Amino acid sequence: MRELNPVLLKELRQRFRSYRSTLVVLLYLMVLGGFSLGFIYLEWRNAPAFFQPGSSKEIFTVLSMAQLGLLAFVVPGLTAGVISGERERQTLNVLLTTELSPLSIVVSKMISACSFTALLLFATLPLYSLVFMYGGLAPLQIMGVLAFFLVSMLLYAAVGVSCSTYFKRTGVSTVTATALSFSWWPAPVSWVALSTNFTSTRPA
Repeated sequence: MRELNPVLLKELRQRFRSYRSTLVVLLYLMVLGGFSLGFIYLEWRNAPAFFQPGSSKEIFTVLSMAQLGLLAFVVPGLTAGVISGERERQTLNVLLTTELSPLSIVVSKMISACSFTALLLFATLPLYSLVFMYGGLAPLQIMGVLAFFLVSMLLYAAVGVSCSTYFKRTGVSTVTATALSFSWWPAPVSWVALSTNFTSTRPA
């Protein structure tokens, strides 16, 4: 059996065993949950007697847009320092002298960051129970949007790793990667909104 890539194994252990990882997951869920509950409260304040079940589509749209915004912010922060950080710690040359190819080093670090981001995405699935509580959306649609989030995650991660390999300083790399990710943010947001409207208005 082939041994697991040591760089990937080290990155996964550092990424998932740190107390910061638990804190990031907690804050991520709190922000998304706050967006959803805040939207429900605003809707209830305008119509105090009841919450309209048809508003589940709006909850889903707000939750998805908030998720995309957090992905555009979190993923570059996780990936923009994978190579520049090694360069700043003067450990990049040590990695390059090993038997691992430069491609395997970059891919291992990217997989580690993406695996943690995927954990964040799957951890938010219980929040979508708010949508199922009021009905109006199919589980297949939520799975489709989740798949779109995974593709967006890979795109943002690729941007972050590219900036990390190009810039020598982690700060510059992070700012550039975040700016590029948010510059593309309106396109996926528009796709989520259009897909939600199309699916909800499609005849049975």
